[in-house]
Amino acid sequence: MLGEDQPAATAAKRDDAEVQTTYEWFGSKSFIKAQFTVRAKDKTLSGMQIIGTDPDSGDLRTWTFEAEGGFGEGTCTRDGNKWVFEMSTTLSDGSVLEATNILVEVDKNTFTWQPVNLAVDGEQYGELAPVKVTRVKTKD
Repeated sequence: MLGEDQPAATAAKRDDAEVQTTYEWFGSKSFIKAQFTVRAKDKTLSGMQIIGTDPDSGDLRTWTFEAEGGFGEGTCTRDGNKWVFEMSTTLSDGSVLEATNILVEVDKNTFTWQPVNLAVDGEQYGELAPVKVTRVKTKD
């Protein structure tokens, strides 16, 4: 979804929540920087995520930083036609959110995103249904 030199943007909606994300290369295309905004009912959350290869292990890793002070990290692996992100995030209130996020490509402009194995401070919350994420058309 990320072009050679142009940023890409995606959007997703579910019930009364909306997510908007922009992606762009960072540095010498060693990393992808994603900036996100999540709007739900009466709360807005924003932050950024860096995705890149860990030079020590060779693993594809993610680092997430929320505007309110939360931060997290994870690993990403490919499993057939899907990407699996194993994440652990310390939220700004000190609680720990753990989740597996599954991304499945539908076509070059669309993928589904599904959080599973959700847990906050060890308390299991299960999973959410997949959400369709679509590339936002840019104005040329």
